[in-house]
Amino acid sequence: MIDSLDLVNAGEDTYELFSKGHHDPVEFMREVKKRFKWMGTMSTPEHVWMKAIPKDGYHAWYVPTSVGTRGAFPATVCSESYDDKDVAFYKSVSDAPHTNENCEGDDA
Repeated sequence: MIDSLDLVNAGEDTYELFSKGHHDPVEFMREVKKRFKWMGTMSTPEHVWMKAIPKDGYHAWYVPTSVGTRGAFPATVCSESYDDKDVAFYKSVSDAPHTNENCEGDDA
C-alpha cells in the first residue's frame, strides 16, 4: 500500500496524472481510482523520468526526460485512455489484495 502519494495533474485538456517515484502500478491505480472516482479510464501506469521547469502562469511545467538529466526525477504516470488494453487493466484494479503477478519489473 502507498502511504503518501502526491498525485499531480500535469495535463490541460486531458488528465495526465503523475507522482514522484516509481510506484507499483496496481497500488498507484488504486490511489487514482480512490481519489478521482469521477474520472474515466486511465492508461496503465508507466515508470518514466521527468523534470520540472519554470513556466509563467504555472506552478511548473513537467516534461519527460532521461535518466541523468540535471533535475530529473523518477515518476509514475498515467493519462486518460480508451485503448482496450488500458481499459482491461483499469477495470482489473480493485480493492482486492495485490500480488506482484501483475507488475512488470522496474527498468530504471
